Amino acid sequence: MKNLKLLIILLLGGTFLLVSCKDDDEQDPCSSNFDQVALFTNVADNIILPSYEELNSAVENLSTKTQNFVATPTENTLSELQDAFKEAY
Repeated sequence: MKNLKLLIILLLGGTFLLVSCKDDDEQDPCSSNFDQVALFTNVADNIILPSYEELNSAVENLSTKTQNFVATPTENTLSELQDAFKEAY
């Protein structure tokens, strides 16, 4: 079974490698006419950074709730810790 999986992976990898080869006459697929800098700046500023900041806040909250639970292990602090974990996850 492992040999079959390995053979399939090698065949697919080889196929993708051959398909990805291009003729010298083709244009570079990475070149474009639109402003990629503006696109990536927009993605970074409006999607990546806010998501990272939200994750950072959730992890800090999780850390605080973990410390509270370790200091006073009650059902209430456990419930808060579980909620914080779900939020961070």
